[in-house]
Amino acid sequence: MTLLILTVGGSCEPLVNAIKMEKPDFVYFVCSSGSKGSHQVVDGPGEPCVEYRDGRKVTHPSIVHQAGLDKGCYHKWEVEDPDSLAHCYGRLTELAQEIRDRFGAERPRIVANYTGGTKTMSVALALVAMIQKDWELQLNTGPRVDLVKVKGGDVPTLVNKWEVIADHVLEAINKSLSRYDYAEAAELASEIMKRPLSSERRKHQFLHIYNLARAFEAWDRFDHEEAYRLLEPFARDFVKHKVALERILGRSKKSSGYEKVGDLLRNAERRAAQSRFDDAVARLYRALELFAQLRLREILSREEPKGEEMGQGFKLPLESLPEELRDKYRPYAERGMLKMGLVLDYELLADLKDPVGLLFQEQKGEMLDALRRRNYSILAHGLLPLTEEEYHRVRDTLVGFIQSAAKEVGVDIEVPQLPREI
Repeated sequence: MTLLILTVGGSCEPLVNAIKMEKPDFVYFVCSSGSKGSHQVVDGPGEPCVEYRDGRKVTHPSIVHQAGLDKGCYHKWEVEDPDSLAHCYGRLTELAQEIRDRFGAERPRIVANYTGGTKTMSVALALVAMIQKDWELQLNTGPRVDLVKVKGGDVPTLVNKWEVIADHVLEAINKSLSRYDYAEAAELASEIMKRPLSSERRKHQFLHIYNLARAFEAWDRFDHEEAYRLLEPFARDFVKHKVALERILGRSKKSSGYEKVGDLLRNAERRAAQSRFDDAVARLYRALELFAQLRLREILSREEPKGEEMGQGFKLPLESLPEELRDKYRPYAERGMLKMGLVLDYELLADLKDPVGLLFQEQKGEMLDALRRRNYSILAHGLLPLTEEEYHRVRDTLVGFIQSAAKEVGVDIEVPQLPREI
């Protein structure tokens, strides 16, 4: 099913040509109302269509009569002020809703031809057609003998609105990337790629954005395997990110084993940039906790955990502790495996005389105060969202400690921030 929308002005022939060539199932005539309005040329009696040839006035029957439209196959959509952009735009927005309500179930092809009507009416129709994803845009083109209007021999031609819209989509994508919203950037690129872009350069540009946005979106949700797979074809342009992923995944001889701590810190920065301060602090807490867990595993186990063990959380055998410490930590053991929280992990490190645990003990008051602020968060144990100021206080304390601890034991946790431009 095809719906044709026509703006109606003083020239009837282009509109008649458009109807005859499109052969629509239904036509909406967007016309001006009033005693001198263009609604008269649509289906007025007698010969309301007027044109001038070689200085002579020539009249013809209405557009509907010339095009052979039956009465039930068209509707006049009138505008009261054809020179008001706001009014015309508003009426055409209402028309879009009318079409959805009346024909939505039939999923028609909708063609908006802005050849006729006042300049304002044409602009309004073009604007609405650009916004409505499923509307095609059309203009009659043909020979001109002056600068006023197209004369006979005109042909309705589709206008590729998507080439124009592509610029606006690209701007929206850049805004998404600037706030690290890779999922939205990928979705925008995916949607525009479904449209008939005539430029191969454009198609390649959006495909490039789509693939990279998917890679960094996977990284942003800690799916490092998927991120590496998607980023590999672009490794030449993102060398430091590829190297960082190899270290995070343990595929580099330079891996310290602590790269995921740095990755959590970068992720926290991204959440803070989105004003998601509770999410940011949750990641800082996990980074602090993970640092202690990795340190304990390095000191007491030195064996890489199996995949299923990683999925069950961090556990250490009570028997891995020096004998003199086992009684102290036995209450925290379940079936021979230690299950402790963050503070106890660092206390154990201090009991083991590890520099990281000793540093935590030195800064314990400051660290516990920061952790209490985290506990007030609705994403921890509280009911209130953290403010930006509270986030900065917690961040300065926790990040400062993690960086000092890493330096103390000589491990590299540095991971590059994800890009805001691709």
